[in-house]
Amino acid sequence: MLGKLHTFQVLAECGSYTEAAKQLYCSQPSVSQHIRYLEEYYGVKLIIRKKQHIELTERGILL
Repeated sequence: MLGKLHTFQVLAECGSYTEAAKQLYCSQPSVSQHIRYLEEYYGVKLIIRKKQHIELTERGILL
């Protein structure tokens, strides 16, 4: 769980799945899987994907 929360933190700071994957030395699908897990675990949407970046939802900002 802590690894997934760290992934979320890096993604929130970077604003990009690709950049987060580079910083975490993992694949972009791994980042997506971690975020999907957290959204299912908490039962809320945390991230809104845009074309070139992401935005945090209100719940994502709280997390």
